[in-house]
Amino acid sequence: MISKDWIEVNLPFEYSLTEKESAQFIAPPYPDLSNKEEKEFGISIEESRKFISDEEFDEYNKEFDRLEMDKLGRNDIIKKLSDLNNKSILKVLEHNILAKKIDDWYPLQPEIIEWHKQCDEIDKKRYEYLKDKRFVARPGILIEVEIDGVLEQFLIGHINPILGVCDDCTMFTRKTIVKRYKIAWEPEKSHVY
Repeated sequence: MISKDWIEVNLPFEYSLTEKESAQFIAPPYPDLSNKEEKEFGISIEESRKFISDEEFDEYNKEFDRLEMDKLGRNDIIKKLSDLNNKSILKVLEHNILAKKIDDWYPLQPEIIEWHKQCDEIDKKRYEYLKDKRFVARPGILIEVEIDGVLEQFLIGHINPILGVCDDCTMFTRKTIVKRYKIAWEPEKSHVY
């Protein structure tokens, strides 16, 4: 909803958590499914990688890049790589096919699903904790900040939705206080950081 009136906030554009504050938002360790992966596929991706030398990977990548230059689709490239009957390339191709199967398998595992739920909960708690400590920036917001005693306005746009400023922007810092804001437009889809 577009707002005509300014909303007073007087919050920093960004708030950095202290080490003590950060400690309450630490994600749980990523589940180790290597044993389960090995049972499911007969070998873990790490073990599979050990059987391929850097030179074999380089040979595969060189040939893949050459075929990619012909503007072939991924499936066509894989078919042409297979047709080469090059032992090194076939070994890397087999490894990559295994890696793809494992990559598709991981997100479906109950341990990974639960881990993501836990991380989402931590993110929600972090958001709730920070909502009164910093200004919540998103595309479509016009902010007013004071720089060297002068009030200036900045529109947070859709080109850079990650807080609307880059780390190398010099107009103001993340510690700059947002005096007030108003909603200029509502994007179709917006992330709140």
